[in-house]
Amino acid sequence: MPGDINGDKKVNVKDAVLFVRFITEDSFTEEEMPDSALLSTADFDGDGILTILDVCILLRELQNP
Repeated sequence: MPGDINGDKKVNVKDAVLFVRFITEDSFTEEEMPDSALLSTADFDGDGILTILDVCILLRELQNP
């Protein structure tokens, strides 16, 4: 499911927060670290790089389900 970064089968603000933490290089415990396969679903603009633009697209999707 595109944008389901935490793997809970839902796309919500928890995914957005985790995504922002990831792209800002926040530190993670081993349990918190997002799975690379799940992260790859968050490349909304398809450029192969996870950036703030992808976060903005995710937030827009959350605003307009």
